[in-house]
Amino acid sequence: MTASSTGVCHEGFPVLVPRRFYAQLKPRLLTDGAVPVTLSGEMRYLSGDLPDFFGQKRTLPRLLLHVDRLEVLPAPRSDVTGFLVTAAVAFLGQVEGQVGPYMTYASFDPARREALEQAVDWIRDFYVQGQYQGQVITDFDEVMPRFPQAVFGLADLMAGRLAADRVQAFLKERHLPVDNTRPYFIVYNQTVKQIHTAGGAYVDGDVNTGGGDFVGRDASR
Repeated sequence: MTASSTGVCHEGFPVLVPRRFYAQLKPRLLTDGAVPVTLSGEMRYLSGDLPDFFGQKRTLPRLLLHVDRLEVLPAPRSDVTGFLVTAAVAFLGQVEGQVGPYMTYASFDPARREALEQAVDWIRDFYVQGQYQGQVITDFDEVMPRFPQAVFGLADLMAGRLAADRVQAFLKERHLPVDNTRPYFIVYNQTVKQIHTAGGAYVDGDVNTGGGDFVGRDASR
């Protein structure tokens, strides 16, 4: 999950919410797409045992907030009028005559159930296939894959169980070297310019993430 003071998911930071709090959040997540909260916890570094898809990108903090106190608020601040989640994928396509891997993304309102499907359809049908005769090769949803045919599906990638035969067929089809000793990386090149923490925190999204203290409070309290 993500905590953001603006209601925009990618302007926040990852939070690890223990199961004992999730029952308070679930109803509002299902109906509103996000939950206004006051929360506190401990900032922790991501485990070194987790797969590192960012290499030496030191501008991306490997931090998350482990929540130890959480209070659900009745309503968001008056200046937060909606919520926004952005999903990104990699695809193989032909852009300006050059065949290769590219990235694209789409934003959607998590409060609208049909918005996610519309974003997925736009990425696959209109943008990747329609504009660049391409193929989506990654997925952004670990729990419920949105692009089940993606060679590098997130669930398999995080579990370390990519199908070797599919990967080799993918490489051969694109005339790339098939070498079990050669690593291939799909890197999301991101730079975090700022992390918003002032004026409240909003928990949204559906992404599993798994020193110092942090407290986020609603500005009206």
